[in-house]
Amino acid sequence: RELFLLDGVRYGCLTESKAAWLRLNRREVPERTAEEEETLAARLKEAATGKVAVLDVTDLKIQDSDLKRVLGAVEAAFDGVSALLLSKNYITEDGVKAHLVPFIEDLFDCFRIDLRDNPDINCDAGPALAEAVRKVRPELGVSIDTRGTGLKGEAVMSLLNQSPETQSAALAADRERKRSASMCADFDAKQAAIAEGWADQTDPPVEAGSSSAPASPPFEKFPDGDKEKLRELRAFLARSGGRCYDHRDGENWSWPKALPLNCGSGQLMAHFSYLSKAAQLRAPEDFKLRLWRPDGESEPRGDGVLVHDAVANGRLRLTAVTGKSYGKDALSLKLESRAEEPLDVVIPAGAIFQHVSWAHRQNLMVGRAVRLQLAPGESKEAKVGAFCMNLSCGCSADDPMQLTALMLADRGPLASQGKVWDHFEGLFAKYRAEAGFSDDAKKKGKGGKAKKGKKK
Repeated sequence: RELFLLDGVRYGCLTESKAAWLRLNRREVPERTAEEEETLAARLKEAATGKVAVLDVTDLKIQDSDLKRVLGAVEAAFDGVSALLLSKNYITEDGVKAHLVPFIEDLFDCFRIDLRDNPDINCDAGPALAEAVRKVRPELGVSIDTRGTGLKGEAVMSLLNQSPETQSAALAADRERKRSASMCADFDAKQAAIAEGWADQTDPPVEAGSSSAPASPPFEKFPDGDKEKLRELRAFLARSGGRCYDHRDGENWSWPKALPLNCGSGQLMAHFSYLSKAAQLRAPEDFKLRLWRPDGESEPRGDGVLVHDAVANGRLRLTAVTGKSYGKDALSLKLESRAEEPLDVVIPAGAIFQHVSWAHRQNLMVGRAVRLQLAPGESKEAKVGAFCMNLSCGCSADDPMQLTALMLADRGPLASQGKVWDHFEGLFAKYRAEAGFSDDAKKKGKGGKAKKGKKK
């Protein structure tokens, strides 16, 4: 075999790269026909809309170099695609490790990948796939079918992950999708009423002022119902947030240099504190958030660089950020590379974008990791799917937004929009109750007359 390959190269029948490929006992990949390419493009386009649950690219001569394109369509779908069929193709263990493993590690819910009859995937892919499933927890219901590859026996059965627990997880995921869809429909129907409810509590951006220590809170308790005092409190919270998070001398300053363009965190913490009916700033930990630090998570996926690191060191500029509604394509980003080399930028799941003023509209949290490639000096526009973080506020409406240095600490709520709302609204309600403004008391007050006179 080796002599054949050497002669093939010597006489020009094979290139060195093809010979190296065949030495690995891999099949030569045939080119797709024009019809096959058209079919592939159509299926990827349809999947990217988020309107189909299964992306099927079976028997379309998919090779390792196609995987970035295929997974890009799944990422563009936000949380719409829950199964990827890649059987009867030309994928190798290299493609599995470089593309599929990082994709699996970013999953937050039940997902099925069909890799059957890809004989060029050898057994080296097994440990990497098993570790990826372990990281996202097998009980989430992630299933990978590797029958007909170089993986055998126990490795195949383990990755199939078919147990009563995982079947229950799949059923639970289906119920959660339906529950979340119902919550979204109800939220969408209430937009006019929500906007009206906040109409007299919206303010323009507040200057954060100097970086000196903030003044004492103007009130000991949240001045519920007093419009003038509430306006004063909002200004205090915004200034305090700006000093704490967006000034170099602030207690929670994260950036190694100056505050990057279209970045900031203070308004988010001011808003969340206000929704909790707090008279002063609450801490990120109160909402299960963590601060990004430049010496922390800098290489989240392969050789990609975290968007926070890229803007912090000046290699990337966010020239504009806007938010519109929530879900698929909710965030619109304009990015400009300042690097002298190609940039592979990762916007991680759990990254948060804030409003720049007291708009009382939803802050947005990236729901699925997105990877963007920029050539040196290139400018690019990108759409990113994001969850609404606060159910009590209306939808963003092409509003300017900023990348914060805050991220969700626990991946669990990212499974669905409903779980994100459960997480944050539950915490807001808890802190309101602790401040003396129980949501239950408010409901009882509204229904008190109807219940009056009834025997207990």
